Amino acid sequence: MSKRKGNIKYPNDLLKTECIWNHIRFFFIYGHYRQKLNFTFKDYTRVCDLLKSFRKMVKKLGADDGAEQKSGAKAKLLVNQIKAGFDENMNNDLQVKAAFDSVYETVSGLVKLKEKHELSVDDSKEALEKLKAIDYVLQTIF
Repeated sequence: MSKRKGNIKYPNDLLKTECIWNHIRFFFIYGHYRQKLNFTFKDYTRVCDLLKSFRKMVKKLGADDGAEQKSGAKAKLLVNQIKAGFDENMNNDLQVKAAFDSVYETVSGLVKLKEKHELSVDDSKEALEKLKAIDYVLQTIF
């Protein structure tokens, strides 16, 4: 983007779209800090949709559907994998995209278990606590 070419985008311009400030933040951090970032509304919308999809899964994970649910070893493994996958990628030269994608995949698996009634309320709460710890870094999930 260049002011001289007239293709510069200001945060206020982006806030006029359907995405909000933390979507803008997520767009800027969703990648590697050493790679050049080219802004396009197509990429911006794709990243916003990814974050919206993730937030919906987090809401499903935290929702109490009233059904009694039991957890198995797979649920425990996925809950423990949330923070481990995030930390591993962040400790590898701040690979934020890979870290988030790892968490996304893990939460997706947890939501599928919850829909099958194979995830206990305690495991859901533990997963949400780990996601809050991750959001302390990203500041885009909650």
